[in-house]
Amino acid sequence: ISDAQKNSLKGAIVGVLGNHKDGRSRTDIAGQMGDDVLATIGVKRDELANKLRQPLGELVDDHKIHTVGEKRLMRYHVGPKK
Repeated sequence: ISDAQKNSLKGAIVGVLGNHKDGRSRTDIAGQMGDDVLATIGVKRDELANKLRQPLGELVDDHKIHTVGEKRLMRYHVGPKK
């Protein structure tokens, strides 16, 4: 994944999470992204959930999103942890 794709995915992730105050899992986030967004970014839908791992981790490290729960129950929320 290129830096441009990663940055585009980060923007799309924050956009999806901004619309869902109750948070979303990684697969839910992938499901919420439109085909037009994926075509613009250049990522195929069947690869998307795996390609989201690195951008999600970087967004957490940058305190733009935070997680609640562990492993399969983990949900991502927009904004820093309170």
